[in-house]
Amino acid sequence: MKKVIALLVLSNFIIGCSDDASNAPLNQATQTKQSPETASFVTMTSDEALKIANKIFADYFEENKAFNPIAATFLGDSAYNDKFNPIINTENLSERLAFEKQYLQQIKAINPELLTGQERLSYEIFKRDREIAIEGAAFPSHLIPINQMYGMHNFYAQLGSGQSAQPFNTLEDFDNFIKRSKGFALWMDSTITAMAEGLEKGIVQPDVVMNKVIPQLAFHLVDKVDDSVFATPLKNMSDSITADEKTMLETRYKAMITETILPAYKRLHDFIVTDYLPKSRQSVGISEHPNGKAWYQYQIKINTTLDLTADEIHLIGKNEVARILGEMDKVKQTVGFEGSLAEFFEHLKSDDKYYFNSEQELIAGYESTRDKINKLTPKLFSIFPKADYEVKLVEPFRASNSR
Repeated sequence: MKKVIALLVLSNFIIGCSDDASNAPLNQATQTKQSPETASFVTMTSDEALKIANKIFADYFEENKAFNPIAATFLGDSAYNDKFNPIINTENLSERLAFEKQYLQQIKAINPELLTGQERLSYEIFKRDREIAIEGAAFPSHLIPINQMYGMHNFYAQLGSGQSAQPFNTLEDFDNFIKRSKGFALWMDSTITAMAEGLEKGIVQPDVVMNKVIPQLAFHLVDKVDDSVFATPLKNMSDSITADEKTMLETRYKAMITETILPAYKRLHDFIVTDYLPKSRQSVGISEHPNGKAWYQYQIKINTTLDLTADEIHLIGKNEVARILGEMDKVKQTVGFEGSLAEFFEHLKSDDKYYFNSEQELIAGYESTRDKINKLTPKLFSIFPKADYEVKLVEPFRASNSR
């Protein structure tokens, strides 16, 4: 069941919705005509309840890949490597909502009192995540799909650079990315449509955010295809691909970059510069949107799992700032710095001795910190992921604006 919990966590870190969600058949023991709100428990033993719950978890995990093909790639399921997440439109949003409601109905047919320990925990997590997803459908986050920190415009460049989960080892791998890029272009166009709708409804990103998105998009508007980050996999092709195949592939792949990917970036870039940025808002914070306070409270729920108000969280933040400033003042005194705390902060930012001299030193410094962390984590955790993690430089297309 620990593996089940891990699967649940993975499945709920995934972004997007699908235009190809199938309706998983209910187990006969859990079938009911009642709505999720009125479903009653079906008589079953503890063993039956556990078996049915595990099937629900597994079915959701597998079906969710159709809604999130890119996440499937990260999970190592190559069957989805040529597919992209569904475009943003009402039909796909409705289909995703129906998918979540269907699985909430299934899980609510199980009496949680029949489950114990990790099994009960998996049940509660799964049920809560479905309820949270359904509640979130009331807030139009799809109308503000990108910002300077997160967004497919940056993520897809990471994927296409060959330095992420998308494989580029065989001809089929390259063909998969060519096909996936067609879906990416459609998604980018649907982003423009969604953001235009947001303009009409007053659901708009702050201009301080969009001013940082523009250079991220402009980075990809290169004059020479070889200068594109998406051309990087061509420079690192496997020796298993023959010379003739490489020549043929290079022609097709570069055509994909120039005819599909780069125009998609340009269309979104031009829309934001011409239409969106002039109407972006001066205010900041999601609470400034229509129904924004409820939306903010929802964000508190999904990010903290605590039943706290915005004011209560703000007070916690203020208290933490005061505590940290007190600790920093102790550091200032320890190092013998003469001056105010504000002057000490400026000293830390401006003195070269606090900075690495090269990218290599920077990476080595973080790797040293990683090694120290790795030695301490066994004292806190007993289960670890099979895959290791690595320290990498932030890509140039987002390094100066992702903050």
